[in-house]
Amino acid sequence: MLQHALLLAFRHFKRYRGSFLINLTGLAAGLTCAILIFLWVNDERQMDQFHTLDDRLYRLISDSHSNETVLNTSITVVERLQEEMPEIETVVNSSWGALESSLANGVEEFALTGEFATPDFFRIFSYPLLQGAPDQVLEQPHSIVLSEATARKLFHTTDVVGKTVRWRWFSHEEEVEITGVFAGTPANSSEQFDYVLSFDVFESYFRERIDRGNYLARTYLTLRAGADPAQLNRKISAFMQREYPEGSWRPFVIPYASFYLHNTYEDGEAVGGRMAYVRLFSIIALLVLTIACINFMNLSTARASRRMKEIGIKKTIGASRRSLIFQHFMESILLSSLAGILALITAALLLPQFNQLTGKTLALFADLQFLPVFIGIVLATGIVAGSYPAFYLSSFKPTMIIKGKLEATFGEQWLRRGLVVFQFGISMILVAAVLVVHRQMDFMQNKNLGYRQDQILTFSTNGLQAENQQLLLSRLREIPGVTEASSITHALVGGQASNANLQWEGKAPESTIWFEHGYVNYGMMEMLDVDLISGRFFSEARGDETNKLVINETAAGVMGFPDPVGKTVRIAETEYEIIGVTRDFHFESLHELVKPTYFRLNDRWALKIAVKIDAGRERETLADIEGLYQTFDSGFPFAFTFMSEDYQQQYVAEKRVSTLSRYFAGLAVLISCLGLVALASFTAERRIKEIGIRKIMGASTRGIVWLLSADFTRIVLVAIVLAVPLGIWLSATWLDTFAYRIELEWWIFAGSGALMLLIAWLSVGYQTLRAAQMNPVGCLQE
Repeated sequence: MLQHALLLAFRHFKRYRGSFLINLTGLAAGLTCAILIFLWVNDERQMDQFHTLDDRLYRLISDSHSNETVLNTSITVVERLQEEMPEIETVVNSSWGALESSLANGVEEFALTGEFATPDFFRIFSYPLLQGAPDQVLEQPHSIVLSEATARKLFHTTDVVGKTVRWRWFSHEEEVEITGVFAGTPANSSEQFDYVLSFDVFESYFRERIDRGNYLARTYLTLRAGADPAQLNRKISAFMQREYPEGSWRPFVIPYASFYLHNTYEDGEAVGGRMAYVRLFSIIALLVLTIACINFMNLSTARASRRMKEIGIKKTIGASRRSLIFQHFMESILLSSLAGILALITAALLLPQFNQLTGKTLALFADLQFLPVFIGIVLATGIVAGSYPAFYLSSFKPTMIIKGKLEATFGEQWLRRGLVVFQFGISMILVAAVLVVHRQMDFMQNKNLGYRQDQILTFSTNGLQAENQQLLLSRLREIPGVTEASSITHALVGGQASNANLQWEGKAPESTIWFEHGYVNYGMMEMLDVDLISGRFFSEARGDETNKLVINETAAGVMGFPDPVGKTVRIAETEYEIIGVTRDFHFESLHELVKPTYFRLNDRWALKIAVKIDAGRERETLADIEGLYQTFDSGFPFAFTFMSEDYQQQYVAEKRVSTLSRYFAGLAVLISCLGLVALASFTAERRIKEIGIRKIMGASTRGIVWLLSADFTRIVLVAIVLAVPLGIWLSATWLDTFAYRIELEWWIFAGSGALMLLIAWLSVGYQTLRAAQMNPVGCLQE
């Protein structure tokens, strides 16, 4: 029976080549889209899930009273929590992400990135050790564990335990002993680092600067078997309210692996992160595949008249409805399988470009999960696509077929039209979404940020002593093409440091207000061309300015001072005078509202050097800057970025969404149009005699074209009307993730609808025009 069904399927494909090619192309395109998105989604979902203790591995984060997600923790509070909460088994404190630093073997120095961690780091995280025991490698102070690649880079061997290296981070350096070697960090680890250094080095460096009660570390922990994390969070909340009633830190635990996809929280609940894009692209893949399946359903049922005699004869000689259903399912599954093979070939060809778009290194069959999932998708596609045609075609009554009285019912016609409405409705929503995303991206790239980024480059001061930084700045200003040079603690892109320690006269004692803050050198604010509302910037001519502040207008509003210049505020135990107020400017992405911000002076040491250069001679100036930098022998390569590029890096995810959405929207429109072309061709074929009679009676070519196009026009118009409200809601929901956004304008959806209508007319135009120009005598002979 199977062999017979396959033979009939191949004969049917050969006889109706046009329908077969359209269905094959549509299903292959849909499956290609599904394959690529599955590979991306699967890679995203597998991040950080390789740790052996994954089911008991958690990280401690918190909400602040301003509903910001705080990743750093207070070591003092964490130690209290470990004492009070028996559910907590092991605690590891770490630095705030991989830090750029250098390691030297006595001959060569290499720029590397590393983590600081307390002794149990390798016990709770599954980074396999090639040398050393997990519970011992970080026990001793000033110990370091190297990755295999780092060990080979430094010593050309992994037999390095007991050797020493010189570790250097900015102006701090010391000798550390190698106590272990780990295999390295896998690609599906969100943390990438070359070494792990004992946490006492980190603490000793910061102890003079920051109290252990401040947010100094990031904390990871394992819970005891059977512990309930929800109950633990309730206990932590009660403990904090009891012991730190005035504190603004509201900690809670979340699964370690979940943070990669859910990294924004409010009131302990995930409200944002990469998971939004995982869901978005999963839905897009499903919709594109559904559109392709609809083509198969529509073409199969629309061309049912071609198979009437076949079905009638089979039923007359005793074929059961079950066997006919099996036959039609076999055809659809076979077609889906052929499309799957074509999709695999297409996906393999497109994968390098897709990896470039997504910034990943995906590969077909790299994961054992892929093959069974792919086979499942192909079978599901075949079953879904063939379900309605199989039951519809097998339901024909042989007596009605023989008498030629088989007509499509009212419900069947409306179902077919409804499927076309769904296709074009989804396609229009995707087209409108592309326009909205493009306009928002254009808005973000061109919005006045309140300061100038043009021609300003920054590079790290890592490896430079404080006195060398000042000498470097003075010599940078002498280079032809350099107009200004200064320094800053951060790159002025993304979140700055923050605290709630600022106090002023009239502030309510119980209020907790978080301020962003940073240190700048003389001339930095002027280089950025920040708009000054009142007062002045820091001036070297005025003597010591270390106890002065420049604030933004949001900070002035929060303080409630009508004229803040000259007012005194207190940070910890030190008083500062406000000397200037700037207009608000955006150093964070436009997802965030401008926060209260203040700047202090630091003319001795900074993390970033900023240089403004003349346009038109960048190559020569950059070469001179690099040559000067190398003379200071920092041990680090000269790696710079332009401030404008740093700012745009905040929108990498949005840019990828914008690019991918254009491709997927175009694919959906293409598949929909293929189906419409085939339906138009069949409609013209079915009404061929009617066309001949109308032409004999004097109907014009234009009238015939309108007659054949009117039905499709109405269907597409219905799709547009139904799609507009949903498109507006989805676009508004996405735009709500931005604090600063475009307004949704009527022409976006009107234009998308007009475009879809034009595409529909072009799709059916050739078929209807060809039918309208046929010789009426030939039409009647059909």
